[in-house]
Amino acid sequence: MVRKSNEVGGSSYMEKEGLIRSLDLLHRSGVKLDCVITDRHPQIQKFLRERKITHYYDVWHVAKGLSKKLEQIGKDKDCGLVKKWHKSIANHLYWCATSSISGTEKVAKWKSVLNHMQGVHNHSDPAFPKCVHPPKDRSKWLQPGSSALNRLDKVLTNKRFLTDVEKLSHHFQTSTVESFHSVI
Repeated sequence: MVRKSNEVGGSSYMEKEGLIRSLDLLHRSGVKLDCVITDRHPQIQKFLRERKITHYYDVWHVAKGLSKKLEQIGKDKDCGLVKKWHKSIANHLYWCATSSISGTEKVAKWKSVLNHMQGVHNHSDPAFPKCVHPPKDRSKWLQPGSSALNRLDKVLTNKRFLTDVEKLSHHFQTSTVESFHSVI
């Protein structure tokens, strides 16, 4: 294992080198991988793509980045309602990942959140045509054309973000490993 960052040219290369060494060990041990679940580290994405290894993203890492953007939007005077939706949006991201099998289904469910926040529960995407929850409290619906909804739309339907949603892990998450590392 890597002991010092200078072994691999600096700390930014340690994560990739640790993955390479771990995958090599697993391969030598005869372990066949179905997929690898990590954060969205660009070097790791490229490495796994080149090795033709299926790569999924950990939902916690994606949700963490999204939460920072939602907090920023919610600080604006005319976007205070976003604060009420923050937790629901993050929960929706987890639900999209864990209740879907295909990337197309994940994205369709994810995009439905904008309709949902306006009280619209039927969707034009055949991959997810209708919400599956019972009716909800109408006190926090966002108005079509509002500044808050427009700003959310830019963040939640950003092309790069939708690509990340498509690659969210529906198998497992790295939260137990993250918890372990925070303890030690």
